[in-house]
Amino acid sequence: MKRTTLFCHAPLARLAVGASLTLAALGCVAAPVSAFAEPATEPAPAAETRTLNGWATDPATGEDRYFIGGEIANCVFVTDPDTNERYWFENGLFVREHAFFDAATNEWYWADADGTIAHGKDVFIPKDESDRDAGGKWVRIDDDYTMVKGEDCRYGGWYYFDDITGEMLKGFVFVPSNGGKWVFYDYITGQMAHGERYIDDAHGDEPGWMHFDGVTGAVTYGWMDVATDDGTKTVYYDEVTGRMVYGWRDIDGMTCLFDRVTGEAVIRQKVEWVGTEKYTPGRDGNDWERLVIHTTLIDTIEGVDEVFADTNGRSASAHYCVDGTEIHQYVRLEDTAWGVGNWNWNTRTVSIEHVGTRENPATYETLDTSAKLMASLAHQKGWTKLVMGENVDVHSSFTATECPFELDVDWLVERANHYLALGQ
Repeated sequence: MKRTTLFCHAPLARLAVGASLTLAALGCVAAPVSAFAEPATEPAPAAETRTLNGWATDPATGEDRYFIGGEIANCVFVTDPDTNERYWFENGLFVREHAFFDAATNEWYWADADGTIAHGKDVFIPKDESDRDAGGKWVRIDDDYTMVKGEDCRYGGWYYFDDITGEMLKGFVFVPSNGGKWVFYDYITGQMAHGERYIDDAHGDEPGWMHFDGVTGAVTYGWMDVATDDGTKTVYYDEVTGRMVYGWRDIDGMTCLFDRVTGEAVIRQKVEWVGTEKYTPGRDGNDWERLVIHTTLIDTIEGVDEVFADTNGRSASAHYCVDGTEIHQYVRLEDTAWGVGNWNWNTRTVSIEHVGTRENPATYETLDTSAKLMASLAHQKGWTKLVMGENVDVHSSFTATECPFELDVDWLVERANHYLALGQ
């Protein structure tokens, strides 16, 4: 911005604080000259001077100041007609690298190092204008020179600026859009996150993997299928923190196991309650201490349901029956099933039936489902390994029977221990 001594022949009224001025508003009768042009080589004769406007020497101090209507410009905007840039004057001088409040517009503004009022860009406003290293805030100045407040979309993403201070918010923020949502703004760029993202603890956040909606940026909670290099994996994001979960979790009535490295759901089994009247409430003062493996000798799980529902039939029941990926439950764990043919051991065991016959023993799909169930039950008891004869056994160990017949018991127990190990 250049200075000149500028005099106008028409009288001017004093301009209001906060007004935006151009040379056209100064009422000059001479040819148009920029308010910030080079000083005139031939000042106007003193006799023709009416009102002082523009750069001039203050008679009281001998210092160059900017005048409007004969008075030193103070707390007022001036627009350079040549560049259309705005400046803010205080005590006759335009300010530089300075945040200021204009009472006329009730807005805060920022003057750059060259004095021009910032607009259409992000600027850093220091807490101490004499020491930028002392910290401050990033704000966004709109094209109308005012600070942006609230949500703003530009530069390829969404941002949020404090509704009062205009500061660019970073980290986790609850915003009112889309019915209200938690989102995350990058600590460096301030841009809203989308998709998978690892949150570290560098800023005091709980570390962990999170997912943010690809459109709204809202934190994802609950079950989700996530793309991987090999396809997809099913994971679960905690309903409170939004972090991916690992290890054992009880979710929606299911005991689930999540890989401790990838978070992939390894055990996520829904157990269908069927029920039966063939059981004894409670366990006669005992607690269960052993899992017992059975074979149904019935070739469908629906057939097992019918047998356990028939109160006039055989007096036998089990806690669970497994067929393929299905699990039916007939007796609660705290109650006694009539499963092993020995009352004492009935009160101390959990009986698991497997759909199969002598000729067609339980499939490995059935055994894999049962292994997950057994691992879940073992986890509930705090067992780290299933050992035959200690905490897992077969029906024939308690009564005279060949059950579980040709079922691959060794594979089943080994598979259950495999899942138990994944959760440790």
